[in-house]
Amino acid sequence: MPCAAVKRMRRERVTAIEVKASFEARWDRWLQDAMEGTSWAMSNNYFKAPTGRIVTQWPHGNALYRVLTKLLGRVSETTSRRAVPPS
Repeated sequence: MPCAAVKRMRRERVTAIEVKASFEARWDRWLQDAMEGTSWAMSNNYFKAPTGRIVTQWPHGNALYRVLTKLLGRVSETTSRRAVPPS
């Protein structure tokens, strides 16, 4: 997904792709729930923000990450900024 998004950005001359806030909130809630009870959540480490929120880990394997980003990638996007043509 990330490579496909970058290729699409180049092809469509888009400078940014943003995630819809509703998707980000649901994704984060699901991810934080998945982290409960893991060593990342139960210890003090650099994976946590000062608020206690886990910010740098993925609790599942690469295959699930790839599937989810492929399925949710395009539908989770919002307005993209177009590159300004050179004058």
